Amino acid sequence: MDAIFKLEAQQLGAALGRRFGINLPPIVRHFPTELPVVDVHLEQLDSVFELADEDLLHLEFQTVHRRETLPRFLLYDAYLIERFGRRVHTVVFYGAQVDVTPDPIDGGSVQYSVYNVLLGQEDGEATYQRLQQQLERSSGLSAEDRLDLIFLPLMRHVRERREVVTETVALAQQLPERQQRQAVAALIGLGHQYLDEEELNILVEGLMSTTLGQRLLERGREEGQREGLERAILHVLTTRVGPVPPAMRTRLAEVEDLQRLEVLLDRAMNAQSLEEFAQALR
Repeated sequence: MDAIFKLEAQQLGAALGRRFGINLPPIVRHFPTELPVVDVHLEQLDSVFELADEDLLHLEFQTVHRRETLPRFLLYDAYLIERFGRRVHTVVFYGAQVDVTPDPIDGGSVQYSVYNVLLGQEDGEATYQRLQQQLERSSGLSAEDRLDLIFLPLMRHVRERREVVTETVALAQQLPERQQRQAVAALIGLGHQYLDEEELNILVEGLMSTTLGQRLLERGREEGQREGLERAILHVLTTRVGPVPPAMRTRLAEVEDLQRLEVLLDRAMNAQSLEEFAQALR
C-alpha cells in the first residue's frame, strides 16, 4: 500500500485542483490519516495529502448524504490542525445518489465550509465513451482525463457499478506503463474508500493481471526486507553502543540497496562506537 499511496499522490498531483476548479497547490505526498483523540480511539480519515505549500488536503468520499456528515468532518479537521498545526483544505466527493450538499456550518464563533464535488451530476456513460475514444486515437490520457477515469465509478451510470468498475480497469490497462502505474494505484488507493468488497476485489484482480501488479508485489517484498534489515541495524547499534541519533537514522533510511544494508548490519555487529559505524554509512 505504501507504493500505491505514493503513485496515488503522483496521479492526483496538480490535476485534482485543475479538474474540479479548486485553487490548491500541487499534492506532493500522502499524509497520515490515523488520529488519536482524547477518548483514546483512532479516527480514520479517508485520505490526507501534503500540498506543495505544506498545507494539508483532506479528501472524503460519500455515497449518501447524512446530516451528521459535515460536523464529523469539522472534528477531523480540528484534530488535524491540533496535531500538525497546519491549514487544512477539505474536499468532499459525493457519488451518483447525491444531488444536494449540506450548507456550511454557522456555529457562531465556528464557521466551517468544504469544497463539494457532485460526481453524480456528471454523465458517466458519456465520460466512458469519451475516454475509450481518446485511447483508441492516442496512447495515453491527460492528467485531468485520468482523474475522470479514476472517479468514473462514482459518476451517474445506467449500469451496475461493478460492471463500471470492470470496464474502468480495462481502460486503465490500455494506458502507457507510467500512466497506468499512477492511475491503477489511485483507483485502488481512493477506491477502497467508496467501493464495496466485491468491487474492490475486481480492481485488485485487474491490477494483479498486469506487469505493474507483479512489480508492486516484488517492490513490497523488497521494502519489507529493507525495513527488516534497517530495524536489525538500529537494534544492534542501540544494544551495543547506545542510542542512534536522528541524523544517523535518517541517513540509514535513505539506503535502499539490500546488499549494502547487509554489509552495514555486519559493521553494526562489529563497530566499537557510533562514530565507527558512521564511517561505514558514508
